[in-house]
Amino acid sequence: MKSVLCVLSVFTFTVMELIFLQADALKCRSSSCNTHDCMSEIVECVPGLDCCFTMTKGSNEFNYIRGCSTIAFCKNFKNYEEKTDKQSIACCADNLCN
Repeated sequence: MKSVLCVLSVFTFTVMELIFLQADALKCRSSSCNTHDCMSEIVECVPGLDCCFTMTKGSNEFNYIRGCSTIAFCKNFKNYEEKTDKQSIACCADNLCN
């Protein structure tokens, strides 16, 4: 009987943890646009993606991209960004900050 209660307790704790983890997931706007009007949607970032980003790219054609990313990607892109004036990225870690 103790083992059944133990298994039930572990199962209940696991389910509750998953519910609370999903409730705390970072939310970002997601879109990919060029020179035309674009729509964005709100997405929940999967575990491991810890920031929202907004990226603009332009040379012959302008692009505007938003979504979930990692802080490490943003830092690496910032280093690359200094070498070109055609792309930029802004990252933030609050819900819907992009």
